[in-house]
Amino acid sequence: MDTLPLEGDLHHPQGLSPRAPGRAAGWWVTTVDLRMGRARLVAFDANGRRTTDLDLTDGARIHPGGCGLDADGLLWVPVAEYRPGGSTRVVTVGDDGTVASRFEFPDHLGFLVARPDGRLVAGTWGSRSLLLLDRAGAVLERVENPQHLVDYQDATARADGTVLATGTSAAYGRHHGGLAVLGEDLSLRLLRPVPDRSPTDRPVTFNATWCEPGEGGSVLWAVPDDGGAALLRLDLPI
Repeated sequence: MDTLPLEGDLHHPQGLSPRAPGRAAGWWVTTVDLRMGRARLVAFDANGRRTTDLDLTDGARIHPGGCGLDADGLLWVPVAEYRPGGSTRVVTVGDDGTVASRFEFPDHLGFLVARPDGRLVAGTWGSRSLLLLDRAGAVLERVENPQHLVDYQDATARADGTVLATGTSAAYGRHHGGLAVLGEDLSLRLLRPVPDRSPTDRPVTFNATWCEPGEGGSVLWAVPDDGGAALLRLDLPI
């Protein structure tokens, strides 16, 4: 597992995405500042140096969730109340830091990513419901999550229209990592454990992740730890 330290206090990371396709431009990390009650979006260059720190707080909406780029290079971020059933404002952020409000949604969206066809895939609190939305927030499809082993926290929209979702489960007093592949119809195609753990013994899929094709499978990038955190890289055989 490779490790890249990220500059500064990252509080409680939630979502991870490259700043541009190919990740050479660096990274976006969404995070909750629990002490101050703020939703933040932090940018890093490819060497882990902090370049931008944006405040996305919207009243009681202090939880910026799992996020992803669209085909135009805009980052889609759900900023939700930090509770089940709380409302969400979805915003887009340009690479220059310009923030635009897109729509409000009457439920907590814990992650939201843009598929290549422009439609959005999102999950509610604990990913109990999976949603296909248009870019104005209208629900095109809702599927109840058929499994309760992994609560999806972040996701990556893949070129073939599928979504790789990552998260954790809690059993016997310990968190365990896992991932799933969701079909274009949001059906569950694959569910796998991810046993790798962070320097603080968290599952690498605890919260913020992003996945790309790799040799013989996929490469997973993750920021699972709070505070002075690091970007982790590992290979997955899927």
